[in-house]
Amino acid sequence: MIKHVVAFDVSMGKSTMVIYNQYRQCEFEGEILHNRPSFEKLHDTL
Repeated sequence: MIKHVVAFDVSMGKSTMVIYNQYRQCEFEGEILHNRPSFEKLHDTL
């Protein structure tokens, strides 16, 4: 079973997101703008 942790730091207009795998290694880190294209990309990433 693969376990991931997703964490968000939500700010006004954008958020920072990180995804860690079961070995506590960062697999993704980036900013997400609060708009439809960014949320669609987030959906694909998750």
